[in-house]
Amino acid sequence: MASTENAPLNPGISNSEKDPLLYDLVVDSDGFVDFTEHSNVKPRNWLARRKAYNLGFLLDFITTAISAAGTPAAEFAKEELHISHTQSLFGFTSIYLIGQGLGGLVFSPFSEAFGRRWLYIISSFAYSGSCVLVGVAPNATAAIVGRFLSGVLSSIPKVIVSGSIEDLYDSEARIWIFFIWNVTVNCSLIFGPIYAAYVAMVLGWRWIFHIAAIILAIVSVMLFSIRESRQGLLLSKQVAQLQKLNPHQHYQVSKAARQPSFQEFVQVALVRPWILLFTEPIVSLTATLKAIPIVYDDFGLSMRQSMLILLFIALGLISSVLTRFYDRLVARRRRRASLPLKPEDKLIGFIIAAPLLAISLWWFAWSIPPKMKSVPWIVSAISLVPLGYATNEFDTVLGGYLADSYPNYAASAFTSLSLLRAFLSAAFPLFTDQLFVGLGNNLAGSVLASVATLFFVVPIIFVKYGERLRMKSQFNMPDSTRTMPRNAGTH
Repeated sequence: MASTENAPLNPGISNSEKDPLLYDLVVDSDGFVDFTEHSNVKPRNWLARRKAYNLGFLLDFITTAISAAGTPAAEFAKEELHISHTQSLFGFTSIYLIGQGLGGLVFSPFSEAFGRRWLYIISSFAYSGSCVLVGVAPNATAAIVGRFLSGVLSSIPKVIVSGSIEDLYDSEARIWIFFIWNVTVNCSLIFGPIYAAYVAMVLGWRWIFHIAAIILAIVSVMLFSIRESRQGLLLSKQVAQLQKLNPHQHYQVSKAARQPSFQEFVQVALVRPWILLFTEPIVSLTATLKAIPIVYDDFGLSMRQSMLILLFIALGLISSVLTRFYDRLVARRRRRASLPLKPEDKLIGFIIAAPLLAISLWWFAWSIPPKMKSVPWIVSAISLVPLGYATNEFDTVLGGYLADSYPNYAASAFTSLSLLRAFLSAAFPLFTDQLFVGLGNNLAGSVLASVATLFFVVPIIFVKYGERLRMKSQFNMPDSTRTMPRNAGTH
């Protein structure tokens, strides 16, 4: 239906109406309703501090750290629980990641339909309880059940944070927000094993989970003060209230804010993440993290000392801030030229990271014992810096690409990608030991490096064909349809 220019909505509503939020709506001649440009209700117009507080970064950091803590915890718990090394790894690490992958299938579409706020609150409280269960587990079965529940609940911040970012920030701002999120989460992968190793040695492995339960209980209380950020849901509530006040008028949510059915989305847009799977260096990172205690034991380092080697990866994660400055420069150039900022305009980090990932793994593979016994440990440790950079760039760039390509379904698009990533990450710890012990450190590292080398072609495909594939999707909506000036409303 054709529509006339939008005008502030005041369909006979007097100033005595109790709900002033109705004055932040506009309607066209066809009855489609949307928020005004400067509406205080619109999440993208909230104050910067309110937006930051509303994101689930802290919750995602904690749950990811406790996920990564599973491998050290398994080493300490296996004797007390009378299980083998492989069974312990499966129970504390793999089962967690399987739960995380499956949980996202349920919770991300739920958040698209019913909002983010209560999912954050419920998951935090329940995750705290699951940590208690693991901490007091009398046997392996109880510990495995607790870890599976933790994994399922961790999927909520893992996939929904991406949706919250899209709710709150436009395409240009997401350059930095996705970077901050991915640095936060990837650093938690480094922090988790260090935290677990030291706590287990000083207090015992059960305190890894007792401390986590206490912290998450506090976070759960804090989460009660966040707001719902799902714009389509907020608008639907306003439209429903408006309809009650004006029963003789027919109103409906604007086309830009309308949410297509999840069934439609599955049919059209969830295929792309299967392609994105092959751009994920998280598998290489997972295997490298698991192999580090094995490799650096040959250098004569203890487990606690080996865990500190992970800080070199953290340096690489932080160094990817340099690429964001280039992304920012590209965004400003396109804005000055009055051109839209396309998802493909932010692929430079991806292009740089692909070769660096392979280089870092080849470097690591051939600077460690037994073939390279005379090489100091610092040489191989430095190779982990570009590995950290590549890992964060892949996550940041591809995360932004999904959010830009499917703005209404950012969380759902992340779900399939997170599912595949979780399943592969769950499998790798089970045979990393056999890989490095059976083939030797150098050949095993070469296997990972060879796989990473195949990634070289993927950025070329994205640069050459990405826009063409993206434009074929009916769910690809230009971000400008939902982006307002930065000096818009203040609440």
